[in-house]
Amino acid sequence: MIVIGLMFLTCFYIIILYKKHRYILDKLPKSRESIKYLYKNFRNDANKREIIKVYLPAIVSLLVLVLLALLMNVRFTYMLMLLFVQLAIVPLIIHWHFINHKNIREYRNLCLYLSQLILIFKSNHKILSSLEEMENTMDPFINSQIEKMITAIKDGASNQAALSMMSDIYPHFILHNLHALLVNVERYGSDNYYYALNLIQDDIDDWLEDLELYYDMKAKLLRKVNILIGFAYLISFIAIRMLFSVSMDMNDHLYQQAIFTFAIIEIFTFVIAQSLLKDDFISASEVI
Repeated sequence: MIVIGLMFLTCFYIIILYKKHRYILDKLPKSRESIKYLYKNFRNDANKREIIKVYLPAIVSLLVLVLLALLMNVRFTYMLMLLFVQLAIVPLIIHWHFINHKNIREYRNLCLYLSQLILIFKSNHKILSSLEEMENTMDPFINSQIEKMITAIKDGASNQAALSMMSDIYPHFILHNLHALLVNVERYGSDNYYYALNLIQDDIDDWLEDLELYYDMKAKLLRKVNILIGFAYLISFIAIRMLFSVSMDMNDHLYQQAIFTFAIIEIFTFVIAQSLLKDDFISASEVI
């Protein structure tokens, strides 16, 4: 009855996880062409290493779980439930890692866009000319937005409306302030706007430094959590070896339930720590 109850709770957890994160299924590749499209940006050595960083922890965690289950003499039923839980969270963990990789790439490209726009605008004092000079020098996604803004301005849209295309995607106050300043300088003119641009550039540098520190601290925190989980398994294994020396019955229900509960807690700890990866690089307090 206890085993049946644990299986029911495990299935209930899987159902909740599916309902809460069912959007993941829409993002998973549905065909061979989708898989090619998903990985088209991961062709150089640096990005291949990023893919390894995404999938290796998930694969290693599965292997470690099976190994520990065998070493601790976990029954096949409990091992099957643990694998079921672990396999259920693998797509979620991988999705969070891709979100984290995407966020890091996007905030670096956004800071580059801001810095280049300031630098070029100082020399030609025109928004359209600045955008045309920046065209095809940025990340493909940023380039596509620059092309849309250029097309909109040439089709008669105002500078403010064109620049808002980028602000709508990245609603950060620094981007909003820069666009508002450029629009007003071109519309009304100014003799001392260099000082304002330099202040915004200082804000960009500080923001970039804070984000680099934030993502570095997040990576260190995840490594520490993984190390602590590993130590917890190691300590439990040593304790079990000591129990073996007094001829404890490994088939006892209490022992099997205790090991299963311990493993589930460690898995949940791993998931909670990995959930930090899904945070957006623009916090709610920075949104205009």
